[in-house]
Amino acid sequence: MTDNLTIERAYKDSKILIVDDKEANLLFIKDLIKSFGFRTVTAKNGRQALEKIDSENPDLVLLDIMMPEMDGFEVLKQLKQKSILYSLPVVVISAIDDMENIAECIKLGATDYLVKPFHSVLLKARIENCLERRFWEFKEKVLFEQLSQSCESLKRLDEARNSLVSIIVHDLNNPLSTIKGYSQYLSLKNKQSHLDPQELAKHISKIGAAVSDMEILIKSILDVAKFESEKMSIKKEEFDVISMIKDVYEGFQFSKGESREFKFSSDKDSLIMVNDSGLLSRVVQNLLINAFKYTPSNSIISIDIKINEGLTTIIVTDNGYGIPEKLLEKIFEKFMQTTVKAEGRKYGVGLGLYFCKIAVEAMGGKIRVESQEGKGCSFFIELPIKNS
Repeated sequence: MTDNLTIERAYKDSKILIVDDKEANLLFIKDLIKSFGFRTVTAKNGRQALEKIDSENPDLVLLDIMMPEMDGFEVLKQLKQKSILYSLPVVVISAIDDMENIAECIKLGATDYLVKPFHSVLLKARIENCLERRFWEFKEKVLFEQLSQSCESLKRLDEARNSLVSIIVHDLNNPLSTIKGYSQYLSLKNKQSHLDPQELAKHISKIGAAVSDMEILIKSILDVAKFESEKMSIKKEEFDVISMIKDVYEGFQFSKGESREFKFSSDKDSLIMVNDSGLLSRVVQNLLINAFKYTPSNSIISIDIKINEGLTTIIVTDNGYGIPEKLLEKIFEKFMQTTVKAEGRKYGVGLGLYFCKIAVEAMGGKIRVESQEGKGCSFFIELPIKNS
């Protein structure tokens, strides 16, 4: 059962439109409504009533039937056509008390009907009942919309979870396959006693590179989760950005260099930057892994560092398969998947580039891509040298 406090909240500050062509009736009902604690707006005919409904947005209408220019029946018809009666209660107040007219008003969408002369207690009860009903209908609508939004959010979360699982399985599969393949090969060679030290070192290096790729992927996934939960903090420090990127480049070249040609160039030999060196290192590693994945054997992967007007631009370029033009705008989206058929294989984009985007932006920079399908692509990272 609804208590008085709930009812009061239901019509607190409610505005009531009074429609009557007789001035005396308007003044009488207006004073009465004000004594109930409501605000009032008045109209002297049906046309004015429709205008006031549009401009004043009342919470309830008290409508007379017999009026010049436009009567109450026509007002109800127009409100019904506009579907306004679904959210706006209308109480008809009229001296006409025959059942046919009352039935017609209800049929046209009136919420209630009150015959003149009426008792003020009855009018107050009808108004309170209509406003309370409107309040609960509005609340039900809000709750339904919230429930719909929650269901939609859960659906998106479920889709995101499935996408994330798919991406993790896909991206971890390559390094795991490498580790498994080389481990089995080494085990077989060891059993056959055909394992020489140089070959052992080479295959151990391949296994180490695969483990490193897995570590970078896992760290990127964890960093994305931290960024999205706003728990990621940028650890600013002074570091030599040229030296740091060169170390990343040389480490990657050492582990992958047999099947690709690597190039490195920089405008300067040394440059002190203030930013998060660990985060930037993982961004560059992700871009190199991305370039390696989507280039055939004997391709060229290069890093160029340009310095101009307080900005450092890091460019990671490959001459691989490239990205279709229609997908360029979506390439940094979370869970964006694209497949490019090349050499009978499919290539997909997971969380790596999304991580790069949010990480670079968190460091106060920008990232963009230029690509031509079949000719490779270039990723540009622009970062301020001094990031206060």
